[in-house]
Amino acid sequence: MLNLARHLFPGASFRHIPISFSRNTSSWTAPAKPDIAKNTISVRWNIHLDPKRLKVYDFVNFSNLTWPCICWKPSKGRRVNIRFNYGVIDNVRQPFPAGAKGFLYWHHNPRLPNTTGEIRFRRMQRNSPEDFSSGTDLIGISGVPWSIKLLRIARDTKHWGLQKLVVQSKLIEKDVLEQMLDAFERDNTGSKETRAELYYLEQPFMLDLEQDMCYLRIVTPRLVRNFDFRTPFFDPKLLKSAYTGAYRQCHE
Repeated sequence: MLNLARHLFPGASFRHIPISFSRNTSSWTAPAKPDIAKNTISVRWNIHLDPKRLKVYDFVNFSNLTWPCICWKPSKGRRVNIRFNYGVIDNVRQPFPAGAKGFLYWHHNPRLPNTTGEIRFRRMQRNSPEDFSSGTDLIGISGVPWSIKLLRIARDTKHWGLQKLVVQSKLIEKDVLEQMLDAFERDNTGSKETRAELYYLEQPFMLDLEQDMCYLRIVTPRLVRNFDFRTPFFDPKLLKSAYTGAYRQCHE
């Protein structure tokens, strides 16, 4: 800039005037960014989630990390950063607890479709896949096993690395994953997060007697669809139900 001014105004003299800037931080605090280097576990060419295929190098240590990241190089395409978080309390991201060492793995009830699967964390004392059954699942903030459910993986863009991983690992087929996302996006009832998921016809579910509609999500090994039906307890003339409470029912 100074050279340009001398060119435009030959013969003039110029000098630097020091200017300092400061930001009033009394009412604004920049959010702390995670230390990428500190939170990066390593670069992996292979990541196994199937408990039967775990290797020693699949062992990870998330202890006290707020946003741990595993850099993974899939068979095709560029390197992917797969990030994990333990949970949030009062809009503050919480670090994984001390002792969060073990294996990430794919969990699902063998009686149910793979679409009910989720990624869990098996805490281990040492990096020995042979002792997997002796470990315990990491407990999350809510008091249940920490997990990333497949529906969340399918619909959350920040989990696109996990989307590639579960498909490449043949834990779920790509078209089924796309169906899950499509069913979620087509749901305009305001019940996306609260729909009961049915995996077989006779599976019991709760029916709210005060509601005029029941919202279900039908999940099979090859199909994911939303299913809505009107309950028989709501009186459209009175615009309310004559009953209160809820009960368990099933289809036959």
